[in-house]
Amino acid sequence: GQVTVITTAGACMLLGAVVNGLSWAVAFLLSSGDGHGPLGSMYSVNAGPELLHTSVHDIIYFGLLPPIIFEAGFVMRKRSFFANFITIMVYSVGGTLISVLFTAGTLYSLSVNGFITADFSFTECLLFGSIIAATDPVATLSTLKSSGTPPLLYDLIFGESALNDAFSIVLFNIFRTLCAEEWRAKRAQLHLDPHDSHPPPVLDPPWYEVVPPAMGRMSVDLLRILPLSLALGVGVGLFASAATNRLGMREQSRSHAELSLVLVTAMLSYTIADEAKLSGIYSLFFAGITMRHYAFYNLSGAAQATAGTLFATLSEMSDIAISLILGVAFFDYVAHGFLNQFRPSRLEAVEQPRHQWGGDAWDFALIGYSALALLAGRALNTFPLTSLANRCYRRASERIGCGMQTVMWWSGLRGPISFALAVTLVGSDADDEVMPAQRAQIMITTTLSIVIGTNLLLAPATAPLIRALKLSRAAPPAHEAGSGLGSTGLVPLLGSSELTLPDHGSQRELCAPLTSPIHGAWRILDQYYMKPLFGGRPDRGPTPPTSVSGRVSP
Repeated sequence: GQVTVITTAGACMLLGAVVNGLSWAVAFLLSSGDGHGPLGSMYSVNAGPELLHTSVHDIIYFGLLPPIIFEAGFVMRKRSFFANFITIMVYSVGGTLISVLFTAGTLYSLSVNGFITADFSFTECLLFGSIIAATDPVATLSTLKSSGTPPLLYDLIFGESALNDAFSIVLFNIFRTLCAEEWRAKRAQLHLDPHDSHPPPVLDPPWYEVVPPAMGRMSVDLLRILPLSLALGVGVGLFASAATNRLGMREQSRSHAELSLVLVTAMLSYTIADEAKLSGIYSLFFAGITMRHYAFYNLSGAAQATAGTLFATLSEMSDIAISLILGVAFFDYVAHGFLNQFRPSRLEAVEQPRHQWGGDAWDFALIGYSALALLAGRALNTFPLTSLANRCYRRASERIGCGMQTVMWWSGLRGPISFALAVTLVGSDADDEVMPAQRAQIMITTTLSIVIGTNLLLAPATAPLIRALKLSRAAPPAHEAGSGLGSTGLVPLLGSSELTLPDHGSQRELCAPLTSPIHGAWRILDQYYMKPLFGGRPDRGPTPPTSVSGRVSP
Protein backbone atom coordinates (compact mmCIF):
# COMPACT_ATOMS: atom_id res chain seq x y z
CA GLY A 1 0.00 0.00 0.00
CA GLN A 2 0.92 3.65 -0.29
CA VAL A 3 3.21 4.87 2.50
CA THR A 4 2.50 8.31 3.97
CA VAL A 5 5.83 9.89 4.89
CA ILE A 6 4.34 13.18 6.04
CA THR A 7 0.82 14.55 6.30
CA THR A 8 -0.37 17.79 4.74
CA ALA A 9 -0.40 19.49 8.13
CA GLY A 10 3.12 18.32 8.89
CA ALA A 11 4.40 19.51 5.50
CA CYS A 12 2.85 22.94 6.08
CA MET A 13 4.48 23.16 9.51
CA LEU A 14 7.88 22.44 7.97
CA LEU A 15 7.19 24.95 5.20
CA GLY A 16 6.32 27.64 7.73
CA ALA A 17 9.54 26.99 9.64
CA VAL A 18 11.65 27.10 6.46
CA VAL A 19 10.04 30.32 5.19
CA ASN A 20 10.48 31.98 8.57
CA GLY A 21 14.11 30.85 8.65
CA LEU A 22 14.74 32.41 5.26
CA SER A 23 13.04 35.61 6.41
CA TRP A 24 15.29 35.73 9.44
CA ALA A 25 18.35 35.22 7.28
CA VAL A 26 17.36 37.98 4.85
CA ALA A 27 16.46 40.36 7.68
CA PHE A 28 19.75 39.72 9.44
CA LEU A 29 21.75 40.37 6.26
CA LEU A 30 19.85 43.56 5.45
CA SER A 31 20.24 44.87 9.00
CA SER A 32 23.99 44.07 9.05
CA GLY A 33 23.42 42.11 12.24
CA ASP A 34 22.60 45.15 14.39
CA GLY A 35 18.84 44.67 14.50
CA HIS A 36 18.25 48.03 12.68
CA GLY A 37 17.60 47.20 9.05
CA PRO A 38 14.56 47.41 6.79
CA LEU A 39 13.17 44.31 8.47
CA GLY A 40 14.97 44.75 11.75
CA SER A 41 11.91 45.97 13.64
CA MET A 42 10.05 42.80 12.75
CA TYR A 43 12.77 40.16 12.90
CA SER A 44 15.22 41.65 15.39
CA VAL A 45 16.90 39.12 17.64
CA ASN A 46 15.57 41.25 20.50
CA ALA A 47 11.95 41.24 19.40
CA GLY A 48 10.85 38.07 21.14
CA PRO A 49 7.95 35.79 20.21
CA GLU A 50 5.80 37.41 22.88
CA LEU A 51 4.91 40.07 20.29
CA LEU A 52 2.75 37.42 18.65
CA HIS A 53 0.87 36.45 21.80
CA THR A 54 -1.62 39.29 21.66
CA SER A 55 -2.88 38.22 18.26
CA VAL A 56 -2.08 34.56 17.57
CA HIS A 57 -4.75 33.31 19.98
CA ASP A 58 -7.42 35.51 18.39
CA ILE A 59 -6.31 34.63 14.86
CA ILE A 60 -6.55 30.90 15.54
CA TYR A 61 -9.53 30.85 17.88
CA PHE A 62 -11.76 33.42 16.15
CA GLY A 63 -10.47 33.43 12.58
CA LEU A 64 -9.24 29.99 11.57
CA LEU A 65 -10.88 27.50 13.93
CA PRO A 66 -14.59 28.30 13.25
CA PRO A 67 -14.57 27.19 9.57
CA ILE A 68 -13.04 23.86 10.59
CA ILE A 69 -15.57 23.26 13.38
CA PHE A 70 -18.54 24.29 11.24
CA GLU A 71 -17.54 22.04 8.36
CA ALA A 72 -16.99 19.18 10.80
CA GLY A 73 -20.57 19.48 12.05
CA PHE A 74 -21.96 20.01 8.58
CA VAL A 75 -20.46 16.82 7.13
CA MET A 76 -20.86 14.69 10.25
CA ARG A 77 -22.42 11.22 9.76
CA LYS A 78 -25.29 12.25 11.96
CA ARG A 79 -27.04 8.91 12.39
CA SER A 80 -23.85 7.14 13.42
CA PHE A 81 -22.75 10.08 15.57
CA PHE A 82 -25.93 10.07 17.63
CA ALA A 83 -26.04 6.29 17.75
CA ASN A 84 -22.60 6.44 19.39
CA PHE A 85 -23.18 9.69 21.26
CA ILE A 86 -22.90 8.19 24.75
CA THR A 87 -19.60 6.50 23.91
CA ILE A 88 -18.26 9.68 22.31
CA MET A 89 -19.19 11.74 25.38
CA VAL A 90 -17.55 9.16 27.66
CA TYR A 91 -14.32 9.57 25.68
CA SER A 92 -14.61 13.36 25.44
CA VAL A 93 -15.43 14.07 29.09
CA GLY A 94 -14.26 11.08 31.10
CA GLY A 95 -11.25 10.34 28.91
CA THR A 96 -10.08 13.95 28.84
CA LEU A 97 -10.40 14.24 32.61
CA ILE A 98 -8.36 11.05 33.13
CA SER A 99 -5.65 12.32 30.77
CA VAL A 100 -5.48 15.70 32.50
CA LEU A 101 -5.22 14.23 36.00
CA PHE A 102 -2.66 11.59 34.98
CA THR A 103 -0.49 14.10 33.11
CA ALA A 104 -0.69 16.60 35.95
CA GLY A 105 0.18 13.99 38.58
CA THR A 106 3.09 12.68 36.54
CA LEU A 107 4.62 16.09 35.87
CA TYR A 108 4.13 17.20 39.47
CA SER A 109 6.01 14.13 40.69
CA LEU A 110 8.81 14.81 38.19
CA SER A 111 8.97 18.45 39.28
CA VAL A 112 9.07 17.65 42.99
CA ASN A 113 11.83 15.09 42.49
CA GLY A 114 13.94 17.35 40.28
CA PHE A 115 13.65 15.45 37.00
CA ILE A 116 12.60 18.61 35.15
CA THR A 117 13.91 22.16 35.40
CA ALA A 118 10.67 23.98 36.17
CA ASP A 119 9.35 23.94 39.73
CA PHE A 120 5.64 23.63 38.90
CA SER A 121 2.88 23.74 41.47
CA PHE A 122 0.14 21.14 41.20
CA THR A 123 -2.31 23.78 39.95
CA GLU A 124 0.11 24.68 37.16
CA CYS A 125 0.47 21.00 36.29
CA LEU A 126 -3.32 20.74 36.01
CA LEU A 127 -3.29 23.79 33.73
CA PHE A 128 -0.61 22.27 31.52
CA GLY A 129 -2.50 18.96 31.42
CA SER A 130 -5.63 20.74 30.19
CA ILE A 131 -3.62 22.53 27.49
CA ILE A 132 -2.18 19.39 25.92
CA ALA A 133 -5.40 17.41 26.37
CA ALA A 134 -6.98 19.07 23.33
CA THR A 135 -6.71 16.67 20.38
CA ASP A 136 -6.55 17.61 16.71
CA PRO A 137 -8.63 15.47 14.35
CA VAL A 138 -7.65 17.03 11.04
CA ALA A 139 -4.33 15.36 10.25
CA THR A 140 -5.43 11.94 11.52
CA LEU A 141 -8.81 12.02 9.79
CA SER A 142 -7.22 12.85 6.45
CA THR A 143 -5.12 9.70 6.88
CA LEU A 144 -8.14 7.65 7.99
CA LYS A 145 -10.11 8.65 4.89
CA SER A 146 -7.39 7.45 2.53
CA SER A 147 -6.78 4.17 4.36
CA GLY A 148 -10.31 2.77 4.19
CA THR A 149 -10.97 2.98 7.91
CA PRO A 150 -14.18 1.28 9.16
CA PRO A 151 -16.92 3.91 9.60
CA LEU A 152 -17.41 3.08 13.28
CA LEU A 153 -13.74 3.82 14.05
CA TYR A 154 -13.81 6.94 11.92
CA ASP A 155 -16.93 8.29 13.63
CA LEU A 156 -15.63 7.59 17.13
CA ILE A 157 -12.32 9.38 16.51
CA PHE A 158 -14.03 12.22 14.68
CA GLY A 159 -16.71 12.76 17.32
CA GLU A 160 -14.30 12.51 20.24
CA SER A 161 -11.86 14.99 18.69
CA ALA A 162 -14.58 17.53 17.89
CA LEU A 163 -16.04 17.49 21.42
CA ASN A 164 -12.78 16.96 23.29
CA ASP A 165 -11.54 20.42 22.33
CA ALA A 166 -14.53 22.14 23.93
CA PHE A 167 -14.13 20.24 27.20
CA SER A 168 -10.39 20.95 27.26
CA ILE A 169 -11.10 24.68 26.97
CA VAL A 170 -13.57 24.47 29.87
CA LEU A 171 -10.91 22.81 32.03
CA PHE A 172 -8.27 25.30 30.87
CA ASN A 173 -10.38 28.30 31.91
CA ILE A 174 -10.99 26.76 35.35
CA PHE A 175 -7.34 25.94 36.02
CA ARG A 176 -6.15 29.24 34.55
CA THR A 177 -8.33 31.12 37.04
CA LEU A 178 -6.97 29.01 39.91
CA CYS A 179 -3.38 29.62 38.78
CA ALA A 180 -3.97 33.37 38.55
CA GLU A 181 -5.43 33.45 42.06
CA GLU A 182 -2.53 31.37 43.37
CA TRP A 183 0.08 33.58 41.71
CA ARG A 184 -1.54 36.80 42.95
CA ALA A 185 -1.50 35.41 46.49
CA LYS A 186 2.19 34.54 46.15
CA ARG A 187 3.10 38.01 44.88
CA ALA A 188 1.12 39.65 47.66
CA GLN A 189 2.94 37.54 50.23
CA LEU A 190 6.32 38.35 48.72
CA HIS A 191 5.61 42.10 48.86
CA LEU A 192 4.26 42.27 52.40
CA ASP A 193 7.48 43.89 53.60
CA PRO A 194 9.77 45.08 50.81
CA HIS A 195 12.51 45.93 53.34
CA ASP A 196 12.60 42.41 54.76
CA SER A 197 15.83 40.83 53.53
CA HIS A 198 14.69 37.38 54.64
CA PRO A 199 11.08 36.98 53.55
CA PRO A 200 9.33 33.77 54.54
CA PRO A 201 9.24 31.07 51.86
CA VAL A 202 6.10 30.95 49.73
CA LEU A 203 4.79 27.40 49.59
CA ASP A 204 2.50 26.01 46.92
CA PRO A 205 -0.75 24.46 48.16
CA PRO A 206 -0.64 20.63 48.28
CA TRP A 207 -2.51 18.69 45.65
CA TYR A 208 -5.26 17.55 48.01
CA GLU A 209 -6.21 21.20 48.60
CA VAL A 210 -6.33 21.94 44.87
CA VAL A 211 -8.24 19.01 43.37
CA PRO A 212 -11.57 19.17 45.32
CA PRO A 213 -12.39 22.85 44.58
CA ALA A 214 -11.24 22.41 40.98
CA MET A 215 -13.48 19.37 40.48
CA GLY A 216 -16.40 21.16 42.11
CA ARG A 217 -16.02 24.17 39.87
CA MET A 218 -15.63 21.91 36.85
CA SER A 219 -18.90 20.08 37.63
CA VAL A 220 -20.82 23.34 37.98
CA ASP A 221 -19.35 24.78 34.77
CA LEU A 222 -20.02 21.62 32.77
CA LEU A 223 -23.65 21.46 33.88
CA ARG A 224 -24.03 25.06 32.77
CA ILE A 225 -21.83 25.32 29.68
CA LEU A 226 -22.49 22.12 27.76
CA PRO A 227 -26.34 22.12 27.73
CA LEU A 228 -26.57 25.87 27.11
CA SER A 229 -23.99 25.74 24.32
CA LEU A 230 -25.81 22.86 22.66
CA ALA A 231 -29.16 24.68 22.99
CA LEU A 232 -27.68 27.86 21.56
CA GLY A 233 -26.19 26.05 18.57
CA VAL A 234 -29.42 24.19 17.81
CA GLY A 235 -31.43 27.39 18.29
CA VAL A 236 -29.26 29.38 15.87
CA GLY A 237 -29.40 26.50 13.39
CA LEU A 238 -33.19 26.44 13.59
CA PHE A 239 -33.31 30.22 13.15
CA ALA A 240 -31.22 30.00 9.98
CA SER A 241 -33.36 27.12 8.74
CA ALA A 242 -36.60 29.01 9.35
CA ALA A 243 -35.18 32.09 7.61
CA THR A 244 -34.07 30.18 4.52
CA ASN A 245 -37.42 28.36 4.44
CA ARG A 246 -39.57 31.49 4.78
CA LEU A 247 -37.53 33.51 2.30
CA GLY A 248 -38.09 30.88 -0.37
CA MET A 249 -34.45 30.72 -1.34
CA ARG A 250 -34.92 27.45 -3.16
CA GLU A 251 -36.70 29.30 -5.97
CA GLN A 252 -34.49 32.41 -6.02
CA SER A 253 -31.21 30.76 -7.03
CA ARG A 254 -28.95 33.40 -5.46
CA SER A 255 -26.29 31.04 -4.19
CA HIS A 256 -23.88 33.73 -2.97
CA ALA A 257 -26.52 35.33 -0.75
CA GLU A 258 -27.81 31.97 0.49
CA LEU A 259 -24.40 30.66 1.53
CA SER A 260 -23.48 34.02 3.07
CA LEU A 261 -26.58 33.85 5.25
CA VAL A 262 -25.73 30.33 6.39
CA LEU A 263 -22.10 31.19 7.21
CA VAL A 264 -22.86 34.49 8.96
CA THR A 265 -25.59 32.91 11.07
CA ALA A 266 -23.31 30.02 12.01
CA MET A 267 -20.53 32.39 13.07
CA LEU A 268 -23.12 34.26 15.13
CA SER A 269 -23.58 31.19 17.33
CA TYR A 270 -19.82 31.01 17.91
CA THR A 271 -19.59 34.70 18.84
CA ILE A 272 -22.62 34.69 21.13
CA ALA A 273 -21.38 31.58 22.94
CA ASP A 274 -17.96 33.10 23.51
CA GLU A 275 -19.40 36.38 24.79
CA ALA A 276 -21.70 34.45 27.12
CA LYS A 277 -18.73 32.46 28.50
CA LEU A 278 -20.07 29.27 26.93
CA SER A 279 -18.39 26.90 24.49
CA GLY A 280 -18.24 28.35 21.00
CA ILE A 281 -16.98 25.01 19.65
CA TYR A 282 -19.98 23.06 20.97
CA SER A 283 -22.39 25.73 19.80
CA LEU A 284 -20.96 25.99 16.28
CA PHE A 285 -20.63 22.22 15.91
CA PHE A 286 -24.31 21.57 16.68
CA ALA A 287 -25.36 24.60 14.63
CA GLY A 288 -23.64 22.95 11.66
CA ILE A 289 -25.43 19.65 12.32
CA THR A 290 -28.81 21.40 12.56
CA MET A 291 -28.29 23.50 9.43
CA ARG A 292 -27.26 20.44 7.46
CA HIS A 293 -30.46 18.67 8.46
CA TYR A 294 -32.86 21.54 7.72
CA ALA A 295 -31.36 24.67 6.09
CA PHE A 296 -29.34 22.80 3.47
CA TYR A 297 -32.47 21.52 1.74
CA ASN A 298 -34.00 25.02 1.69
CA LEU A 299 -31.23 26.30 -0.55
CA SER A 300 -31.34 26.40 -4.32
CA GLY A 301 -29.77 23.64 -6.36
CA ALA A 302 -26.83 25.87 -7.26
CA ALA A 303 -26.20 26.73 -3.60
CA GLN A 304 -26.39 23.07 -2.55
CA ALA A 305 -23.90 22.11 -5.24
CA THR A 306 -21.54 24.94 -4.23
CA ALA A 307 -21.81 24.46 -0.46
CA GLY A 308 -19.71 21.32 -0.40
CA THR A 309 -16.77 22.88 -2.21
CA LEU A 310 -17.01 26.20 -0.36
CA PHE A 311 -17.12 24.81 3.18
CA ALA A 312 -14.45 22.21 2.48
CA THR A 313 -12.21 24.86 0.89
CA LEU A 314 -12.59 27.24 3.85
CA SER A 315 -11.82 24.42 6.27
CA GLU A 316 -8.78 23.24 4.32
CA MET A 317 -7.42 26.78 3.93
CA SER A 318 -7.85 27.40 7.67
CA ASP A 319 -6.06 24.16 8.52
CA ILE A 320 -3.17 25.03 6.20
CA ALA A 321 -2.92 28.53 7.66
CA ILE A 322 -2.85 27.17 11.21
CA SER A 323 -0.13 24.68 10.31
CA LEU A 324 1.95 27.45 8.74
CA ILE A 325 1.54 29.57 11.87
CA LEU A 326 2.72 26.69 14.05
CA GLY A 327 5.81 26.22 11.88
CA VAL A 328 6.59 29.94 11.93
CA ALA A 329 6.15 30.07 15.71
CA PHE A 330 8.35 27.02 16.28
CA PHE A 331 11.26 28.58 14.39
CA ASP A 332 10.78 31.84 16.28
CA TYR A 333 11.10 30.14 19.65
CA VAL A 334 14.10 28.06 18.54
CA ALA A 335 15.85 31.07 17.00
CA HIS A 336 15.33 33.33 20.00
CA GLY A 337 16.42 30.60 22.38
CA PHE A 338 19.66 30.17 20.40
CA LEU A 339 20.46 33.79 19.55
CA ASN A 340 19.77 35.13 23.03
CA GLN A 341 22.48 32.83 24.36
CA PHE A 342 25.07 34.45 22.07
CA ARG A 343 23.80 38.03 21.84
CA PRO A 344 26.65 40.39 20.87
CA SER A 345 27.51 43.05 23.41
CA ARG A 346 26.67 45.81 20.92
CA LEU A 347 23.01 44.77 21.08
CA GLU A 348 22.75 45.22 24.81
CA ALA A 349 21.84 48.87 24.39
CA VAL A 350 18.83 47.99 22.29
CA GLU A 351 15.59 48.07 24.24
CA GLN A 352 14.82 44.61 25.60
CA PRO A 353 11.40 43.01 25.64
CA ARG A 354 9.68 42.55 28.96
CA HIS A 355 10.40 38.80 28.98
CA GLN A 356 13.63 37.58 27.44
CA TRP A 357 13.23 34.34 25.49
CA GLY A 358 16.49 32.49 25.98
CA GLY A 359 17.56 28.90 26.26
CA ASP A 360 15.90 28.66 29.69
CA ALA A 361 12.53 28.78 27.92
CA TRP A 362 13.18 25.21 26.76
CA ASP A 363 13.07 22.16 29.00
CA PHE A 364 13.87 19.16 26.84
CA ALA A 365 13.38 16.74 29.72
CA LEU A 366 9.87 18.10 30.18
CA ILE A 367 9.16 17.68 26.46
CA GLY A 368 10.21 14.03 26.56
CA TYR A 369 8.39 13.20 29.78
CA SER A 370 5.25 15.03 28.59
CA ALA A 371 5.17 12.99 25.38
CA LEU A 372 5.42 9.75 27.35
CA ALA A 373 2.80 10.95 29.83
CA LEU A 374 0.43 11.76 26.96
CA LEU A 375 0.71 8.29 25.48
CA ALA A 376 0.30 6.64 28.87
CA GLY A 377 -2.59 8.88 29.87
CA ARG A 378 -4.42 8.24 26.61
CA ALA A 379 -3.95 4.50 27.08
CA LEU A 380 -5.39 4.78 30.59
CA ASN A 381 -8.56 6.38 29.26
CA THR A 382 -9.00 4.66 25.88
CA PHE A 383 -8.72 1.01 26.86
CA PRO A 384 -10.55 1.02 30.24
CA LEU A 385 -13.38 3.27 29.04
CA THR A 386 -13.86 1.20 25.88
CA SER A 387 -13.96 -1.98 27.93
CA LEU A 388 -16.56 -0.37 30.19
CA ALA A 389 -18.67 0.67 27.19
CA ASN A 390 -18.45 -2.80 25.63
CA ARG A 391 -19.53 -4.49 28.82
CA CYS A 392 -22.26 -2.09 29.92
CA TYR A 393 -24.33 -0.88 27.01
CA ARG A 394 -22.92 -1.72 23.56
CA ARG A 395 -24.43 -4.66 21.73
CA ALA A 396 -22.23 -7.53 20.59
CA SER A 397 -22.31 -6.36 16.95
CA GLU A 398 -21.31 -2.83 17.97
CA ARG A 399 -18.43 -3.59 20.32
CA ILE A 400 -15.14 -1.86 19.75
CA GLY A 401 -12.36 -4.38 19.20
CA CYS A 402 -8.77 -4.25 20.41
CA GLY A 403 -7.51 -3.18 17.00
CA MET A 404 -9.82 -0.17 16.91
CA GLN A 405 -8.87 0.72 20.47
CA THR A 406 -5.19 0.69 19.51
CA VAL A 407 -5.78 3.04 16.59
CA MET A 408 -7.84 5.36 18.80
CA TRP A 409 -5.03 5.43 21.35
CA TRP A 410 -2.40 6.17 18.71
CA SER A 411 -4.39 8.85 16.90
CA GLY A 412 -4.60 11.31 19.79
CA LEU A 413 -2.70 14.10 18.03
CA ARG A 414 -2.31 17.53 19.61
CA GLY A 415 -3.23 20.52 17.53
CA PRO A 416 -3.63 24.30 17.23
CA ILE A 417 -6.08 24.73 20.10
CA SER A 418 -3.38 23.60 22.52
CA PHE A 419 -0.98 26.23 21.20
CA ALA A 420 -3.67 28.94 21.11
CA LEU A 421 -4.40 28.28 24.78
CA ALA A 422 -0.74 28.15 25.78
CA VAL A 423 0.19 31.54 24.33
CA THR A 424 -2.34 33.25 26.61
CA LEU A 425 -0.21 32.35 29.64
CA VAL A 426 2.26 35.21 29.01
CA GLY A 427 0.58 38.44 30.04
CA SER A 428 1.28 41.86 28.57
CA ASP A 429 1.81 43.23 32.09
CA ALA A 430 2.19 41.91 35.62
CA ASP A 431 -1.53 42.03 36.32
CA ASP A 432 -2.25 39.64 33.43
CA GLU A 433 0.25 36.99 34.51
CA VAL A 434 -1.01 33.65 35.80
CA MET A 435 2.40 32.26 36.80
CA PRO A 436 6.11 33.20 36.70
CA ALA A 437 7.19 34.18 33.20
CA GLN A 438 9.78 31.44 32.83
CA ARG A 439 7.26 28.70 33.67
CA ALA A 440 4.81 30.13 31.13
CA GLN A 441 7.54 30.19 28.48
CA ILE A 442 8.45 26.58 29.19
CA MET A 443 4.79 25.54 28.88
CA ILE A 444 4.50 27.31 25.52
CA THR A 445 7.63 25.79 24.00
CA THR A 446 6.75 22.32 25.35
CA THR A 447 3.23 22.53 23.97
CA LEU A 448 4.45 23.65 20.56
CA SER A 449 7.04 20.85 20.46
CA ILE A 450 4.42 18.23 21.30
CA VAL A 451 1.99 19.58 18.69
CA ILE A 452 4.59 19.48 15.93
CA GLY A 453 6.09 16.19 17.10
CA THR A 454 2.79 14.31 17.16
CA ASN A 455 1.84 15.62 13.71
CA LEU A 456 5.22 14.72 12.20
CA LEU A 457 5.68 11.34 13.90
CA LEU A 458 2.33 9.86 14.94
CA ALA A 459 0.09 10.95 12.07
CA PRO A 460 2.10 9.34 9.21
CA ALA A 461 2.25 6.06 11.14
CA THR A 462 -1.54 5.82 11.50
CA ALA A 463 -2.21 4.26 8.08
CA PRO A 464 0.50 1.55 8.45
CA LEU A 465 -0.89 0.76 11.91
CA ILE A 466 -4.38 0.34 10.48
CA ARG A 467 -3.07 -2.00 7.79
CA ALA A 468 -0.99 -3.96 10.29
CA LEU A 469 -4.07 -4.50 12.45
CA LYS A 470 -6.02 -5.61 9.34
CA LEU A 471 -8.60 -2.88 9.77
CA SER A 472 -8.05 -1.38 6.34
CA ARG A 473 -10.76 -1.83 3.74
CA ALA A 474 -11.09 -0.65 0.20
CA ALA A 475 -11.53 3.10 0.27
CA PRO A 476 -15.12 4.04 -0.64
CA PRO A 477 -15.82 6.16 -3.67
CA ALA A 478 -15.76 9.89 -3.16
CA HIS A 479 -19.53 10.17 -3.39
CA GLU A 480 -19.92 7.65 -0.59
CA ALA A 481 -17.16 8.81 1.70
CA GLY A 482 -19.18 11.63 3.15
CA SER A 483 -16.53 14.14 2.14
CA GLY A 484 -18.85 16.28 0.06
CA LEU A 485 -21.94 18.05 1.29
CA GLY A 486 -23.98 17.11 -1.67
CA SER A 487 -23.13 13.43 -1.42
CA THR A 488 -25.50 10.75 -0.34
CA GLY A 489 -22.90 9.58 2.12
CA LEU A 490 -24.07 12.29 4.49
CA VAL A 491 -26.54 10.59 6.78
CA PRO A 492 -29.54 12.69 7.82
CA LEU A 493 -30.09 13.38 11.50
CA LEU A 494 -32.20 10.39 12.57
CA GLY A 495 -34.62 11.37 9.88
CA SER A 496 -34.45 8.89 7.03
CA SER A 497 -34.78 5.16 6.72
CA GLU A 498 -32.85 5.16 3.45
CA LEU A 499 -29.11 5.04 3.91
CA THR A 500 -26.54 4.79 1.16
CA LEU A 501 -23.45 4.16 3.22
CA PRO A 502 -21.00 1.68 1.77
CA ASP A 503 -21.18 -1.88 2.97
CA HIS A 504 -18.96 -2.28 6.01
CA GLY A 505 -20.25 -5.46 7.55
CA SER A 506 -21.58 -4.94 11.00
CA GLN A 507 -21.77 -1.22 10.37
CA ARG A 508 -24.90 -1.82 8.30
CA GLU A 509 -26.66 -3.14 11.35
CA LEU A 510 -25.48 -0.12 13.30
CA CYS A 511 -26.88 2.27 10.70
CA ALA A 512 -30.11 0.34 10.15
CA PRO A 513 -33.33 2.20 10.93
CA LEU A 514 -33.68 2.56 14.67
CA THR A 515 -36.87 1.26 16.20
CA SER A 516 -36.73 2.51 19.79
CA PRO A 517 -39.74 4.44 21.10
CA ILE A 518 -37.61 7.57 21.44
CA HIS A 519 -36.47 7.30 17.84
CA GLY A 520 -40.02 6.69 16.61
CA ALA A 521 -41.27 9.74 18.49
CA TRP A 522 -38.45 11.82 17.03
CA ARG A 523 -39.25 10.67 13.50
CA ILE A 524 -42.86 11.77 13.89
CA LEU A 525 -41.90 15.10 15.47
CA ASP A 526 -39.25 15.79 12.85
CA GLN A 527 -41.20 14.79 9.78
CA TYR A 528 -44.63 16.23 10.53
CA TYR A 529 -43.97 19.15 12.86
CA MET A 530 -40.37 20.36 12.52
CA LYS A 531 -39.83 20.15 8.76
CA PRO A 532 -42.96 22.12 7.85
CA LEU A 533 -41.54 24.99 9.91
CA PHE A 534 -37.82 24.71 9.23
CA GLY A 535 -37.64 22.87 5.91
CA GLY A 536 -35.51 19.86 5.18
CA ARG A 537 -35.62 16.78 2.99
CA PRO A 538 -39.13 15.34 2.69
CA ASP A 539 -38.20 11.80 3.74
CA ARG A 540 -40.58 8.89 3.76
CA GLY A 541 -41.33 8.99 7.44
CA PRO A 542 -43.35 6.71 9.67
CA THR A 543 -47.11 6.52 9.58
CA PRO A 544 -48.34 9.91 10.78
CA PRO A 545 -50.31 10.16 14.02
CA THR A 546 -54.05 9.77 13.49
CA SER A 547 -57.05 10.87 15.44
CA VAL A 548 -59.82 8.61 16.67
CA SER A 549 -61.79 9.25 13.47
CA GLY A 550 -58.87 7.96 11.44
CA ARG A 551 -57.96 11.32 9.93
CA VAL A 552 -54.38 12.42 9.86
CA SER A 553 -53.60 14.82 12.67
CA PRO A 554 -52.18 18.17 11.62
